[in-house]
Amino acid sequence: MRGVCIALFGAAEKGKLAYPYLCKELLDLFHILGSPPEDTRGLRLAMQTILRGGQVWYFRVEEEGFSERHYESGFRYLEKERAKAPIDALFLPGVSDYLLVESAKKVCRKRNCLLVFEEGDLFDYLMG
Repeated sequence: MRGVCIALFGAAEKGKLAYPYLCKELLDLFHILGSPPEDTRGLRLAMQTILRGGQVWYFRVEEEGFSERHYESGFRYLEKERAKAPIDALFLPGVSDYLLVESAKKVCRKRNCLLVFEEGDLFDYLMG
């Protein structure tokens, strides 16, 4: 039985933008993506997933919640590469933008996976 595998979009100090990095160990995150920029959540959440035995497809975005073209590029990858990149959930820390969430929901429907929000982002989405 494999552990949970999530696709996560977040900022990082290094790595190619909108590129899918499969990270199975904490050292993968550090070597590939470096340290988390100030006031970001993506790498912290990726670390928590790996520490609990999961794997992360990490898509680096320039700014969490605002780099639409990076999110859309990652969504296209996830729609096309279904067999190569099995995921259980799609996590979008910092995202409450209606159009990005709608695009993410399409990916989740196609891949039969969960869409995960943090409480504040969900509230902002629902109230926006």
